Amino acid sequence: MAKPANVQGTRELLTLATKGVPKLVNYISTLSIFSGAEKGAARIASEFSLIDGERHLTSDGYTASKWVSEKIVMMASERGIPCNIFRVGLAWADSRLGRYDQLQREYRLLKSSLLAGCAMRNYKYNMPPTPVDYVAHAIAHLGARYSDGGGVFHISSSEQMNDGVFERCNELGALSLDLMTPFEWIAEIRRLHVQGRSLPIVPLVEFAFSMDETSFYEREREIRLAQPSFDCTRTHRELEQAGIVAPVLGDELLMLCIDSMLSRDAELREMRIGRDSQSHGRRQGGRR
Repeated sequence: MAKPANVQGTRELLTLATKGVPKLVNYISTLSIFSGAEKGAARIASEFSLIDGERHLTSDGYTASKWVSEKIVMMASERGIPCNIFRVGLAWADSRLGRYDQLQREYRLLKSSLLAGCAMRNYKYNMPPTPVDYVAHAIAHLGARYSDGGGVFHISSSEQMNDGVFERCNELGALSLDLMTPFEWIAEIRRLHVQGRSLPIVPLVEFAFSMDETSFYEREREIRLAQPSFDCTRTHRELEQAGIVAPVLGDELLMLCIDSMLSRDAELREMRIGRDSQSHGRRQGGRR
């Protein structure tokens, strides 16, 4: 399913780049092309790290197809086509208005938690969230600077949030989400799904519905230990010289995103109106 867009699409763009006047190709890759580290081994992937030895499961079609596409772009570069490669990390809502692509995993997770009224305790992202407007600004600047190609860049913030995401949501936004362990949250999402509730995170976590608690946490542990760290030093240095500084997801950007979701997403607006009405009814009942 991923091959036509990510692999064949890249081949078509490279064909276009060689017709008539040669054209620069700025290829958008992903930091996820770096596969997990070996057991017990810490791994840091920089802009200079080779990708030849990466291994991806065929079931993980997105990262596998992006790896193939990047290798094709590298081959094209070796044959004289000017190409730059931009490996993007976890794209987050824009830093101006908090707009977020509703199909992204983290949007689905945030929305599902808001709809369900519960969330994972001490939830943290696998890599630092990076506002999408910074991603776009960085790529536009570096693509213009490296007009002859030859650049490989890591586009990501470098710092994580220290506190759990949903603890901060409750503290800052008065959301009153019921916080629970990840396994308990999965069980609650499954229960609501069986009841017929529409929660956008379900297709991405449904595999865990049949897992017992031991298997679930063992898988979580393996993923956490295998997650590589990403070195963006070279890219940050060049961008900072141009006054483009990677923002860090903190309270302000988090609440900007949540407020935007609550105002722009029709389902979340309906949820908030319904809960406000129930709260108003309880207050009125108390007065009687």
